[in-house]
Amino acid sequence: MFYSYNCFNPDFYPKLAAMTSQERRATVLGDYWQDKVPEVKLPLPLHIIHHRGEKLSKATGVHALVLAPSTTHIHHFPDLPPCDPSEAVMLFPTPDAVPQSELSDEDFAKVKAIYVIDSTWQQSTVIRQDPRLANVRCITISPQKTKFWRYQNIGQHCLSTIECSYYTYKEYLERRDGSYSGQLDNLLFYFCMFYEKIQRQYTSGDKAAMGRTYTKRHAHGESYIQGPQAAKKPRKEANAPCCT
Repeated sequence: MFYSYNCFNPDFYPKLAAMTSQERRATVLGDYWQDKVPEVKLPLPLHIIHHRGEKLSKATGVHALVLAPSTTHIHHFPDLPPCDPSEAVMLFPTPDAVPQSELSDEDFAKVKAIYVIDSTWQQSTVIRQDPRLANVRCITISPQKTKFWRYQNIGQHCLSTIECSYYTYKEYLERRDGSYSGQLDNLLFYFCMFYEKIQRQYTSGDKAAMGRTYTKRHAHGESYIQGPQAAKKPRKEANAPCCT
């Protein structure tokens, strides 16, 4: 059920990008898992801009490349894709960013691609300030609380990249179709799997047996480990997100 994140490194990814989406799944997952892991088709292309200082093993944007291979692309900064600012938006909370739900009907209809940065918060500012992205309109999504396990001290509303991506596309479909019926929930497939694994490890697994406790420095602190009853799919609950 796991995948090879090394397939998305700058050296190998050009070969992967030249394959069909099914060939990519077979390469990343292996023949056994490709039919067992869900596949999602996003309504618009997702472009993930990955900072090379961020390890791919920690980059949750890779989840989208595995789960939505036909509609997700990765670019390793400073390499950037060609971009038409009139048809693209970037999820980033600049002072002039517009909530996606408040785009005019005309501007909403023009959106043909969504860009998301996959990096630490400090690295993301460097990417956003690149002159090649200066004219891309920035949007935000409604505030959400993260369920991410990786330590960060910015706060509970600083989301992981895959959480940002999920909520962005969920809002997009709600705006476009008037409702959302769960068709993109599997974009969180790996996120939920790792969340459950961490909960089990600290409640009844090896870490619990060794007396290990979860870091108190995390934005969630001691409240992150919820116990056996909470080791289920993370709840989607509302509260200006940034991506990490």
